[in-house]
Amino acid sequence: MNDMIYKPLEEYSDEIRHYWPEGMYFWDSWYLPHEGKVHVFHLQVKRPGSTRLDEDNCSIGHAVSDDLLHWTELPVALRKGPEGSYDCGPLFTGCTVWHQGTYYLFYTGNGHPPWVETICLATSKDGINFTKYPGNPIIKADGTMWKVEDVRDIIIRPDGNGWMGIVVMRLKDKDLYDSICWVLYRSKDLIHWEMYRIVFAMPGRFNIFEVPDFFPLGDKWYVIAHNGDGSGSWSDPGIYMGTIVGEADSPEGPFVEVKDNLLHKSNDYQGFSARTLEWNDERLMIYGRNEGIGNSVVFGRMSWPIKLVPRPGGGLLPMYWHGCDRAFKASQKFESITLRSEKGQYIHDLGIHTVDRSFMAVAMIELGSAKSAGLAFSWIGLSEHDGPPSFALLDSEVGAVVVTYPTSQQKIQWHIKPGGSYRIRLIVVQEMVELYVDEELVINCFMGVLTDGGIGLFVADGEATFSEIEYWS
Repeated sequence: MNDMIYKPLEEYSDEIRHYWPEGMYFWDSWYLPHEGKVHVFHLQVKRPGSTRLDEDNCSIGHAVSDDLLHWTELPVALRKGPEGSYDCGPLFTGCTVWHQGTYYLFYTGNGHPPWVETICLATSKDGINFTKYPGNPIIKADGTMWKVEDVRDIIIRPDGNGWMGIVVMRLKDKDLYDSICWVLYRSKDLIHWEMYRIVFAMPGRFNIFEVPDFFPLGDKWYVIAHNGDGSGSWSDPGIYMGTIVGEADSPEGPFVEVKDNLLHKSNDYQGFSARTLEWNDERLMIYGRNEGIGNSVVFGRMSWPIKLVPRPGGGLLPMYWHGCDRAFKASQKFESITLRSEKGQYIHDLGIHTVDRSFMAVAMIELGSAKSAGLAFSWIGLSEHDGPPSFALLDSEVGAVVVTYPTSQQKIQWHIKPGGSYRIRLIVVQEMVELYVDEELVINCFMGVLTDGGIGLFVADGEATFSEIEYWS
C-alpha cells in the first residue's frame, strides 16, 4: 500500500481521545496487523447532524495506526448493496485476512426478506478499493437445520495449509435460549468453506452471544464472546452485560465458558463487542465504547487496548497495557498521606485542575478502618455551587468497586476487604472512564459531558493511607 496515505507521527495533535470516524459512530470492529501497522475495519452509523453521505450509513469503515492510540481514517471500505440484493441491509461484523498479496474482507450481509444473514466476501489488492466477490454469499444457512436469520460475525485463523473460521449460527428447531451456536468451518482457499462442527454452545444460558474471536495464548485456546442482551447469570446480580470467555485445548473445541470471567462488564449498556490482535508478542483486546447511559446510545468510540493474560485457575485477565502511557505527558508525584473521616466523607484536594478533561491518576490505597476510599474527580468543580464531584472508590463494606456520576453509577462486586491494600488506576479521556484495580480492568463507563475540575483523595467513615500517588496530565 502507498505509504503516502498515512499521517506522519509528528503531525498528530496533542489531543488524546478514543477514535471514531468523522461524523460517524464507531461500532463492532476487527483488526489486521500488516507491515508494521494495524488496520481496523469497523461497522459505522451516522451521528445526528452528520454531513456524511447517506450511503456511508451502516457501512464498513477503515482506519490505520502505528501505535494503536492515534488512528488515521481511510476511505470507506464497503457499502450496502442495491435494494433486493444479498447485502442491501446494514453490513454487519466480519474479519479481514491478508494472503498472497490480497486483502480478503469478510462481512455479514443482510438481505431480503429482512434479516436473512449470510457470510460475504470482498477483496482488494491495495487495501483501499474493495470488490465484492461475484459468487456471494459464500456461507449461508440451509433453512432446514439452521435458521437463515443468523449466519454472521465470522472470524478466521490460519490452520496449517488452510484456514478455519467460526461463524455464529442458530439451530432451527430450538427455542431462543437453546439455539445459538458457534460453528467451525474450514477452507483451503478462503472462498469455499465446509462446515466442520459446533465448537461453542451454552444451552439455556444466553439468547445471543456474538462477535466471536478465538486465539491461542499460552497452552490454551480461548474464545471471547459479547453478551449484549442483558441475559445470563453471574455471581454479581448487578451485571447486565459483558464479554465472556471460553477455553479449550485446541481450536476445534469444544470450548467451555469460564464462569464469572468477564473481560469487561457493566450494570447497564456500557462497553460492547471486543476483538483481539497480536502486537509485539502481546495479545491485546480492543472494544467498543458506548456514548450513552443505559441504552440511550448503543454506539460510540474505540477503546484503547487492554492486555490479555492467562488467569490463574483458567480464563483470561484484562490488564492495563502500558503502551497507553504514551498518550499522557509527564507525571506529577505526591507524598504518601493518611486521611481520616470519623463520620461521613472527606476529600483532600491535590491542587490539580484538569484543564484538558483527560488524565490518568494512580494510587496505592490501604483501607485501614475506612469503609471506602479512592479518588474524587469533578463533574464541574469542587466548590459547593458547582455540584458534587464524581468518585472512583473501593467499598470494603459491600466488597465492591464503584464509579459514581451525577445521574448514575457503575458498581461491580469485587474482592475488596476491610483493611486491604489495592492499587487503583483511573483513566479519564474526555467523557470516557476506565478504572483498574491491581491493574485489572473493573469498570468502564460514559459520563456525559465531563468538564474541567479538580482531583482529590477521598475517604469515608474511617482511616485510609494513600501512597505511590501519581497524576498524568
